[in-house]
Amino acid sequence: YFLYKAKDDDGQQESRQYQEACRHVSHSKNVQLRDLFPNGIGIHHAGMLRQDRNLVEKYFSKGFIKVLVCTATLAWGVNLP
Repeated sequence: YFLYKAKDDDGQQESRQYQEACRHVSHSKNVQLRDLFPNGIGIHHAGMLRQDRNLVEKYFSKGFIKVLVCTATLAWGVNLP
């Protein structure tokens, strides 16, 4: 919800980076990730495809995911570069 209120440098209602992120996530095979992402929520666990975990890591780092539900290994830094 709060992501839609953000404005980019040109004053656009939705930033171009966020629009690009939405396009990438929409191609995810993980239904839960696709459903949760527009609300700023992400999930991360070993049962996910590596490409989906990479998306979550990337967009959490960029601030597009505000709430991340994950296993303890992510919190310890095991799954992040």
